[in-house]
Amino acid sequence: SYVFPPNKRWGTFPAVSAGWNIAKENFFSNYTKYLDFLKLRVSYGITGTDNTAPWQWQQTYNFNASSGQYLGSSLPPSTSLGSTINPDITWERNHNYDIGLDFAMPNRLISGTVDYWYKKTTDILGARNASVPSTVGASLPAVNYGIAAAKGLELSLSHENHIGAFFYRVGANWAV
Repeated sequence: SYVFPPNKRWGTFPAVSAGWNIAKENFFSNYTKYLDFLKLRVSYGITGTDNTAPWQWQQTYNFNASSGQYLGSSLPPSTSLGSTINPDITWERNHNYDIGLDFAMPNRLISGTVDYWYKKTTDILGARNASVPSTVGASLPAVNYGIAAAKGLELSLSHENHIGAFFYRVGANWAV
């Protein structure tokens, strides 16, 4: 991302997932008349976010056009420093974990999914809570200092059937 310095522009964000259809195993064959699909899933992945203003790693300048009058003459145009630089600004990293179970009865009379997920975000870009005296003439840059976490449980259930040539599916979702 062009938002970051050249040595931090590229990010590596790996992910891995696995699934196991338990209903296909020999030891489960006696239960397939009740559940013909039962899959356990797990996944982990990292994503990156560049949600910040660009060029904070380079010195910027503000150009001020003349405004107002000073003793009968126009003020000349001027420049001032923009925010101070942060050469270490880099990607926010979102670590995503998920474990899920998919299930279905024969003919999909009832099917569903249960998912538990956890997300931890590190290196969140944010402005410092400090202030700079106005005599400095610049503001503080964003830095990677924040951490946040969230977790949740999601459940979805559905029912599908045919009435003659008419097919219908009804579903519901719940999340916490």
